[in-house]
Amino acid sequence: MSLDDNFDWEDIVGDSNGPAYQKTEERHGAPLEYVAEKAGHSLEHLHGVLRLTEEHARGGLSRPEAPNGTAVSPMHGSLLTSTRAAFHYGLVAYLALENMLNLANDHNLVDRLLHMSTTEFRSWLEAVEAEGSVTG
Repeated sequence: MSLDDNFDWEDIVGDSNGPAYQKTEERHGAPLEYVAEKAGHSLEHLHGVLRLTEEHARGGLSRPEAPNGTAVSPMHGSLLTSTRAAFHYGLVAYLALENMLNLANDHNLVDRLLHMSTTEFRSWLEAVEAEGSVTG
């Protein structure tokens, strides 16, 4: 199948969420476009925090003094694990909101995204927004 200007995204990826994750609901509140925008910004910042955390963890750097006066390694208290989990769950929620949940089935997605620069990750988010839809 060649990709041209007339390709159908659903033909390529199939049903983006699958029947187990579909439900028609009526709601009143903030527009879903607004929610998706804020979720995307949150992911951008978590991406940056996680990249920095991993960089410092690899380098074995520690902060000389924590608020209580003790030295803290970035790995201390499972900071890296917690930050990765926050990024993963935020990503899954964002993809579900954009009706692109099938992308979350890629078990290497978080690692691939974390290898992206900030600019590349922002472009990836823009592609999800362009191809996805908060209205179904």
